[in-house]
Amino acid sequence: MPGRSRHKRRKVMALNAASFSRLSAHIGVFRHRTNVGVIEAEAGLYLVDSGDCDADGAELCAALAELFPRKKVIAVLNTHGHPDHSGASWYLREHTGCKILAPKKEGVFIENPDLLTVIYWGGRPFRELRQPVFEAQHPCPVDGTLQDNSPDDALIGVSCIALPGHFYDQQGILVRDKTDGKTVFFVADAFFGMSMLRKYWIPYMQDEALFRESVHVIEKTPADTYIPSHGEPCSRETMQALAELNIIITYETEDLILKLLSKQPLTQEELLRQVADYAGIRMKLGQVILIGCTLRAYLSCMYNRGLIAFEVTDNRLLWKTVPGRDAGA
Repeated sequence: MPGRSRHKRRKVMALNAASFSRLSAHIGVFRHRTNVGVIEAEAGLYLVDSGDCDADGAELCAALAELFPRKKVIAVLNTHGHPDHSGASWYLREHTGCKILAPKKEGVFIENPDLLTVIYWGGRPFRELRQPVFEAQHPCPVDGTLQDNSPDDALIGVSCIALPGHFYDQQGILVRDKTDGKTVFFVADAFFGMSMLRKYWIPYMQDEALFRESVHVIEKTPADTYIPSHGEPCSRETMQALAELNIIITYETEDLILKLLSKQPLTQEELLRQVADYAGIRMKLGQVILIGCTLRAYLSCMYNRGLIAFEVTDNRLLWKTVPGRDAGA
């Protein structure tokens, strides 16, 4: 879940055979608003994420039947529990009989999608939050963990690499094609492509310090192709350039928070409004919820690093700067 766009959503390519690209002899990707990876093993197909709704699941089933008529779907490898990555997993499980695998701490959100809106809102969500953008349409049973069920056969080898920061236990999927030797790294939402960095304002993060660490992990992991879930496939050279930008955006957000708090102490909602005003954005509900949640994560992380402090005054929780400290401390 990258965040909420400041622009109108563009029409995206359907999940069909035309949107599928081969990356190696046995690895490919469906280009979509959330990219879906395809790993062709000896026994069948593994999908990296599933799309965000039943309609995506139906389109995937039709496209896979056309592209791989003799292969069945063995499992969906969900990188994390956000609905744009796992929302079609229930449909695929029901209609193909495949297993659903997820990181250890992420499976609970796939099985109990309403917990996500509790995190975003901080309490029982009101009805407008019970939408697919915030939680999946269906609770979906999880059959096992990614960490304990990584595929490995004569055609492909799969490794899970922890990439937290965007969400609790997010995992990247590193796939080696044993036929041509090519390696593809599906990096989930640990890394955003250029189009997303331009389009989205303050991507959703649970811990911006861990996000930066995960970007460094991606930088240090050799691969022929890197696939962010929201963005273009990229080479190692392009990835390294984008990695710096992904890190810079987090420090720019920190600097903006410090700049605003240096003028006067602010509550969380006052800070959210001033950040939006600074960027010239008129927020709607989705932005208020997701950007607000992300800014609270920034406040916690910056507080834990000693960059800011808080006080309770007149029954208000106010955030303020710490004299002599800055974002580079």
